[in-house]
Amino acid sequence: MEFPMMNAVSGILRRFLLPSLLWGAFVAVSQAGAADATEQDMVTQEVVLWTFADKEHWIVHWPESSGPARHTVQLGKDSSALVVQPSDKERILSFYSGRMKSNPRIEGMAELRLEVELVSGEGVKINPFLMDAHDEGLMYKSQTLRKGRAVYTWNVAKDVVHSWGRQTNRKPDGDLRLWSLNLTVPANSAAEVRFHEAQALQRRHRLDYVNAAVETGHPLFLVIPGQDYKPKLVLKNTRNAPLGFKVRLEVERYDGAKRNAEVPVELKAGGDAALPIPDDLKDFGIRWVHYQLEDENGYAVKGKSSYACLKPAGPTVGKAKGFLFSMCQHSNRYSDDIRELEIRAAALCGAKVIREFSSWGTLNPKKDVWRWQSADEIVALAEKYHVELQASLGLCAQWDAPEKGLSEGGWQFLFYPPKNLENYAEFAGRCAERYKGKIRFWEIWNEPDLSHFWRGTTDQYIEMLRLSYQAIKKADPDAMVLNGGFACLGTDHPGTKLNPDMHERVLRDGQQWFDIYTVHQHGLFDVFHRNIHQHLGRYRGLLKTDKPLYFNETAMHSVGLSEQTQAETLFKKLLYAWSVGAMGYTWYDLRNDGEQPRNPEHNYGMLTHDFHPKAVYCMYNTLARLLSDKTYVAPVSASEGAFVYLFKGEGAHVAAGWVEDPTVPEQMLTFAVGKNARAVSVDPMGNETPVAVSDGVVCHKFGAEPSFLVVRNSDRCEPIQGIVGLPKQLTARPGEIMELPLSLNNPFDRPLDVKLRLGLPAALKLTDNQTGEFTVNVPAGGSKTLKIRLLPDQRPNDAALDKPIPMKLEYATGNGLLQAQLDVPVQWILVVDAKSLDNPSPLFWLHTQQQVVSIGAHDPSVTHLAWKGPEDLSARIWLGKAGDAVVLKIIVQDDVQQQPYTGAEIWKGDSVQFGLQVPGQEGYWELGLARDKDGKPVVHTAIRPTALADPSESVDLQVARTGTQTTYVAKLPYAAFGISDESLARKGVKFNLIVNDSDENVREGWIQLGPGIGEAKNPEKFVEIFFRE
Repeated sequence: MEFPMMNAVSGILRRFLLPSLLWGAFVAVSQAGAADATEQDMVTQEVVLWTFADKEHWIVHWPESSGPARHTVQLGKDSSALVVQPSDKERILSFYSGRMKSNPRIEGMAELRLEVELVSGEGVKINPFLMDAHDEGLMYKSQTLRKGRAVYTWNVAKDVVHSWGRQTNRKPDGDLRLWSLNLTVPANSAAEVRFHEAQALQRRHRLDYVNAAVETGHPLFLVIPGQDYKPKLVLKNTRNAPLGFKVRLEVERYDGAKRNAEVPVELKAGGDAALPIPDDLKDFGIRWVHYQLEDENGYAVKGKSSYACLKPAGPTVGKAKGFLFSMCQHSNRYSDDIRELEIRAAALCGAKVIREFSSWGTLNPKKDVWRWQSADEIVALAEKYHVELQASLGLCAQWDAPEKGLSEGGWQFLFYPPKNLENYAEFAGRCAERYKGKIRFWEIWNEPDLSHFWRGTTDQYIEMLRLSYQAIKKADPDAMVLNGGFACLGTDHPGTKLNPDMHERVLRDGQQWFDIYTVHQHGLFDVFHRNIHQHLGRYRGLLKTDKPLYFNETAMHSVGLSEQTQAETLFKKLLYAWSVGAMGYTWYDLRNDGEQPRNPEHNYGMLTHDFHPKAVYCMYNTLARLLSDKTYVAPVSASEGAFVYLFKGEGAHVAAGWVEDPTVPEQMLTFAVGKNARAVSVDPMGNETPVAVSDGVVCHKFGAEPSFLVVRNSDRCEPIQGIVGLPKQLTARPGEIMELPLSLNNPFDRPLDVKLRLGLPAALKLTDNQTGEFTVNVPAGGSKTLKIRLLPDQRPNDAALDKPIPMKLEYATGNGLLQAQLDVPVQWILVVDAKSLDNPSPLFWLHTQQQVVSIGAHDPSVTHLAWKGPEDLSARIWLGKAGDAVVLKIIVQDDVQQQPYTGAEIWKGDSVQFGLQVPGQEGYWELGLARDKDGKPVVHTAIRPTALADPSESVDLQVARTGTQTTYVAKLPYAAFGISDESLARKGVKFNLIVNDSDENVREGWIQLGPGIGEAKNPEKFVEIFFRE
């Protein structure tokens, strides 16, 4: 997951380190374009983009598949040269800087100017490639280089000759950034080209030259109780002319509450102003600040930033004694001030272990040459902030890299095993010797199961693990050796194809050479939970001794997700990891690696690239503050689909959990505590709300949002039967009476009145003239059951997207212990008919990150294939009837259509797979639908019930592609599938569907209605649907 040597340019605070005319992360694309402004509002000036100095580190992208590299890059202090040797083929060389691909991002570029010198050669052509704010790649026309030094100019709007990406209008939209500079060298020709400077001619509105930044006075943009930090919006006029405008401010909290303000501003030439941000600062948590600067003509510039109010969980003195709250970061890439700020930020939110270390090539740049300064500095910083390092040792030093790795160019040699494995082992041993007593965790490489990081064999890795283990233990017998954290559980990740046996064989054949078993497994909680549930037991079963388990790099980016979802992912994965016996959990990573909003690798952080907090930083702080001194006790009994865990500390107990399954009611759990106990409910941001304790009993509601119950001043906290027990799930079928059974329980030694009130959605009615209000007297220590009869109507049209409809259950107890309102979801059985196909609203809409399964997710080598949003892949689905056939209609939004396969392999390309389970049949149906490379429909039956014929030939499939939409209409004859009008109406069918995606002749993954097709086949997870006349 980690990128070595990436983005060493710090860019810590763009408003200070980059020229003010480069519009950074703080300000989004203007609402009104320059064409809407008057001529006097526009400002034109030149900007230096790249100097081609060695610190920018320009390289050529040359994969192994392209053959031998017959070129070299010569980096200089103020320019770089590309020297090309003759070849029998024309060569196209993509010259780029990984650092410059992110920064700067230029708004309002009118012209690109490259100062280039053709030192030798003829017929050499150059054309730039840029990327716009919508991730559209723009290819510009080629220009032939002239001998000597010259400036070549491109009109950014007019000189585009080709484009690619998600939105291909062949126009530069929003800010632009480098992709590459391509040189074309004729066959049998040599050339030397020196790059001197790149400039942009910018034409922008005068309001764009106002820098806006949220400040609090704290370097991490925090407001801490008892300290004099106040949030404000700082405005700086970077031009030498006065400027007047108004500022609109909106401050949003984690729970969605908002405060607004509007302020007129007059800035002198070069002047500034600081506007107080409206916030009473009474509650902890994230604050998202949305601001808009608007002039008198309506031209507007919008921006978003953040700060947070919190009580820091750290730093705390001493090493962690229990569960390891850990963090990945890349401090060794940055300058001293950035490095210290990163470690301070990690310590402040409660991290006790930082997965971080200097690389082999940095510490040992040549054989027998050792330079320890960078490692010494980071070890000293860790000691200063009371954290310890989990050192990840790697990757390959250039001086010991194999020729194959060196020939690929750039940094590709890093991922190859060294020529002499003993050199790596010596490096590991020397590190353990030098930092004995200071570093106790040593990890051998990173994600060796992925070919992106390890391009050797499994045998080579096991041998390197053995040699390193022996060297480390010889230097420090108390040190703990970790296997290189495996990227994933299972072998379905395409990155494991080089060594599919790596994970299993290291555990089976190399287990004596490591002390701690480390796994990563990025992704949302459902992916994490499913893979642990399906695979972890098998892997751990290979170990002859019970080695500690450490999830030492696992997280989820925020691309396509809200910050709340990212924060909740941390909460869920950390608690679940702890519950399955893990010794620690490491979030990846502390800070965003860049500023590209659609690049997953730039959005894993708890902080933005310029150190502003995200919601997940506050969540981590809350978890660490409440649980870092606690021990895990046990799971708390709750409905399946709800996860609640109990923890214990000195005189305090914590129950933490949530409801994952949207069809499961909120859980009101009851605990027996000490008579003098005090209890509070704590939200994800750390805000406490008192909870009543009555006669040693306390209740707490767990719902979809994570929460904590903290019980203090008590020697016990034992789950007991709840006062109101709800059914696990409720299912409604239109026109048929259903029951809501409630179990009422009294944990007290005196009778208890339970008062209930139902709030019903419009599609549910009470029967038997009931009013919806009930009072039940429950005897001391006893129980009673109340059954409420309800009559469902048709499912509302606005709830037709496969989501349950909640009813509200309010109840209170006579002793004043509890007053609560619970959401009780009702899952409508879906009923469709012939008219359903004409409904403008689909039966199902697949369009969220939670519905996406990405095969290569979290592998840096294919991060560009990650799901970008509904325009990348989404689907609307209708089901209905026509005559003696079930009709399935799917409209797929897919930016790139690729289907080179036929027959049983169509699932590898863009296609649909759907499943039907018909009651009474032995087995189920699974069919694939596709549009082949010639535009013809393809139907393939992959699974069918026992003794039933293949229906493929009888399925009438119409498929059409218009723009970026593919429409499938499939008629499934009753006779071919063994169904009838009567069976569809009385027994229904179970249905599921996925849409596969392939953009670069590789199956990226799919978007799904639900599990049961794409991974483990399981028709029990299909959705039940009935058909009516």
